[in-house]
Amino acid sequence: MTANDPLQGVAYEFSEEQNQVIGRLGRYMRILGIFAIGVGALACIVGLFAIRSGGGLAAIVQGAVSVAIGALTRGAGLEFEGIVATQGNDIGHLMNALRSLLKIYQIHIWLLIAAFVAIFAMFAFLLGSHSV
Repeated sequence: MTANDPLQGVAYEFSEEQNQVIGRLGRYMRILGIFAIGVGALACIVGLFAIRSGGGLAAIVQGAVSVAIGALTRGAGLEFEGIVATQGNDIGHLMNALRSLLKIYQIHIWLLIAAFVAIFAMFAFLLGSHSV
């Protein structure tokens, strides 16, 4: 929590039913994050081997993004699990989990914008090369 957080010092506790849902969410997010990190690392390794033959950059970029998203997802999952495992800091764990999710969505938005720009540029390049 930040110094200006109005919830600082508030000891809210979720109910047992809410903790079950939050705990399951945290577990699934943590597992998904670990798998995303593993798949991303493998993609980076494949990309590094493919660079020898003149390719692989896309696999390295995609792998690095997968590792970053996986790490953030795992971290958010751990924070959700922390809500269930601790007493007196539910709001702090919730806010940390939400900050991780915010970063994930910010990354996705920037990647979609970059992909749109790249597709538009490629489309413009292809149209321009056919008109000559």
